[in-house]
Amino acid sequence: MENELTPDPEPQPAERWAVRALFAAVVLALLAQAVVYLKFRDEPYPALFMPGFRGAGGHGEDGVRLSIMEAVLISPDGSTIPVSYQELLEPVEWPQRGVLSRRFFTKPPEEAVLGGEPEPRPGFRYRLMPGIRLGLHNRFTSKNLESLREWLARRAEVLAPGRDVDRVEIRWKRGTFRLVDEGYQIDWESEPAEVWVIALTPGKKG
Repeated sequence: MENELTPDPEPQPAERWAVRALFAAVVLALLAQAVVYLKFRDEPYPALFMPGFRGAGGHGEDGVRLSIMEAVLISPDGSTIPVSYQELLEPVEWPQRGVLSRRFFTKPPEEAVLGGEPEPRPGFRYRLMPGIRLGLHNRFTSKNLESLREWLARRAEVLAPGRDVDRVEIRWKRGTFRLVDEGYQIDWESEPAEVWVIALTPGKKG
């Protein structure tokens, strides 16, 4: 009979073993990734585990504790222009603004080495996954700090057109939001936390 369908040939034993071996390799790779995550609390992309959703730890009995940043553009004559971190980081959307502000606009720690190239990171995890936290590791190199300085200078031209901006102060406040008046109003109390002065004029220390 014409156009009669013929059955597919039976897979050969070698083909069956190849499929089984591929399946086993995928399972073993996922298990290996799980071991890396459980040991180092880091994993390569794509991620196998979902976040733990533990929260940021800002919720307490007295309210919600937050750190808020603002930038102050300062002219050579001392006049200032306060700029919120939302304005400074436009057009970046939330929540990336918060991540960028915490990661790259905090003052370098006292022990930070402000040099040209970062020191190699010891440990098996960095040999296995060299990209882990690489941005944070490199952020205090002279190249990255100069890049930040140039970016702030460009933002100052946009945010204060026609003004001569000598330096930018990154000011952090730590505070607490509380619900008052039976939850119908919000009270905010804050205090200064740290200030990072970044000079935009070449040759000055920031």
